[in-house]
Amino acid sequence: MAGFQFVLIVLLLFSFVSSAGCLTCYACSLSNQNDKSCAEDKHMLIDSKLHMKGFVKNCSENESYCMIEKITTKYSFASYIRDCSNGHSFSYSQIDRLQGIAPNNSSRCAYYNEHLVCVTLCLGNFCNGPQEVSSAPLTCVGNQLLYFILAFLYSVHKLL
Repeated sequence: MAGFQFVLIVLLLFSFVSSAGCLTCYACSLSNQNDKSCAEDKHMLIDSKLHMKGFVKNCSENESYCMIEKITTKYSFASYIRDCSNGHSFSYSQIDRLQGIAPNNSSRCAYYNEHLVCVTLCLGNFCNGPQEVSSAPLTCVGNQLLYFILAFLYSVHKLL
């Protein structure tokens, strides 16, 4: 019985640790007008997601959203950023219009000096990039449910 309790405690602790800061976003930036890989190379982004390396970032606990920030000037592209976000800090955080953006995957734009700044916030893993129809990763709740089911099955097995 002591072995079961130990395994149960380990599974529960692991489920809580793995759920902290579990949002994962695409993360890349570019400021070179000739290199638009971060903005346009869907295959590269999806490959990063599938292999969980490259343009992938596990967000910190205070970053609840994924975001895209696009900055252009009157005459050209200036920068493009995909990253995690706390919902209120951006390259141009002093622009009042960019505060209070809803995380509904709609862009909000504002002019600042000679720049047009557009920010998009969204909720969910990899929501700030190309989406695949199949092979969706487990969510945090899915991971916790899996650990609970494993613990339950282990306890039933021990009782038999």
